[in-house]
Formats: sequence, C-alpha cells, structure tokens
Amino acid sequence: MIAEITMVVGALKTLNAGIKTVKESGSHLSDIAGIFSTLTESKAAVETIEQAAKAGDHLLTQKEALELAWAKNAIREEEKALKKITPREVWRDMLAIQH
Repeated sequence: MIAEITMVVGALKTLNAGIKTVKESGSHLSDIAGIFSTLTESKAAVETIEQAAKAGDHLLTQKEALELAWAKNAIREEEKALKKITPREVWRDMLAIQH
C-alpha cells in the first residue's frame, strides 16, 4: 500500500510542475489534457486505496494514513490551480467526460 501512496505523491509533484509550466508558457491544450489525466489517475488511486482500507483488505499504518491525507489535500490544491488556468467551458466539459 505504501508503494501506491508513493506513486500518488510522485504524480502530484509532476502535476505541480506541469501546472507551473502551463502558467508560465501560456495554456496549451495538450499540456492541460496531460495534467488533467494525471490528476484523474491520482484521484482514482487514492479512491482505490481508501476503498481497500475501508473494506479491511489493508490496514493503513499511521504513516500511510498521513501520506494519504496529504495526497488528498494536494490533489484538491492542484485541481484548484488547474481550474484557474482552464477556461470555464472547457473545465465543465472535462469534468463531464471524467465522470
């Protein structure tokens, strides 16, 4: 389980760098799409970990629980940053497609 959490944390670092690059260089559709995909994958990974813990398949250690909570917060922050650089209509369409 720690490997999955570490993967999410790594993806979040990539997201942060990607968002920073898009902000500095101007928004390019392919860059935003890649960032959104990574964000979606990170959210799905966190959800999978939480479901496994809830079902009793894996008991999270204190360290894993803390890292998971940090990852969830980082995902929310990265999502806010991505939303700010994405046109409103595009954001709504991306969320509709994601669900």
